[in-house]
Amino acid sequence: MEPVVKEIHPSLFTKVMRFPEPVRRDVLEYLGATPVIDDRLSQLINDMSRGFDAAHKAERRQ
Repeated sequence: MEPVVKEIHPSLFTKVMRFPEPVRRDVLEYLGATPVIDDRLSQLINDMSRGFDAAHKAERRQ
């Protein structure tokens, strides 16, 4: 039996690849183990990006 290849939209893949390496690895592992539709993946990526942006802004203020 061949493994199932799950494709994600190229723009979503690009956003995942912008994450720090440990986060990117976890997200890709999650995607490999869990069926996720593009709309839900987009929402997860946007939520994570907002969290990273907020943390980055807080670091710059200190």
